[in-house]
Order: sequence, then C-alpha cells, then structure tokens
Amino acid sequence: MHHNAYSAALQKAKDLCTSVQIRKSREINIKREDAKKFFDRRIKEEEERSKDYRSRLSLGEDMTIAIRGSERRIEDLKDELKRTLDRFEEEELVIERNPELFSVAIIIAKGKS
Repeated sequence: MHHNAYSAALQKAKDLCTSVQIRKSREINIKREDAKKFFDRRIKEEEERSKDYRSRLSLGEDMTIAIRGSERRIEDLKDELKRTLDRFEEEELVIERNPELFSVAIIIAKGKS
C-alpha cells in the first residue's frame, strides 16, 4: 500500500512540476522579450546619439568626452541586459523534489447514546 501511495504522490508531484514549469517558462519568455525590446530601444537611441556626436566631431566640435560617455552608456546597457537575461534564466528553473509521505490517524470518540 505504501508503494502505491508513494507512486501516486510521485506522479502527482511530476504533473504539478510540469504544469508549473510550463507556466513559468511562458511568463519568463514574456519578461525576456519585454526586456530585449526595452534595452534594444535604449541601446539604439544611445547609438544614434553617439553617431550624432561623431558627426559633430567631424564638423570641428569637441565631442570626445560626450562620445566616451555615450559609448560607456551603451556598454552599461548591454551589460544590464545580459544580467537581466541571466536572472530570468535562473528564475525559470523549477526544482523538483520527491514527495515525503507520512501517516496520520484520526481517533473519534464514540458518542454517548
């Protein structure tokens, strides 16, 4: 009987784990896509700014500090995107543990008649 109960509990745990993994993967994929869109847009804006600084530099303006700052911000955004995606990967993990069975007895006193 213990073996049957353990097998049933193990199957239920596996089914639950699968369900949780599917739901979590779907949620993380949404977060991942949102993060990529957000950071890609910000990186593109900063690259355009850097391009503008470079064109102004070619016209004779002193833009070296602005260009360095822009390049640093681009690298920071790329690093932050990578950290965010790594964190999502960790969040996506579901750790499966085998169920622990224990016995319980309920004793009900016979009522007086």
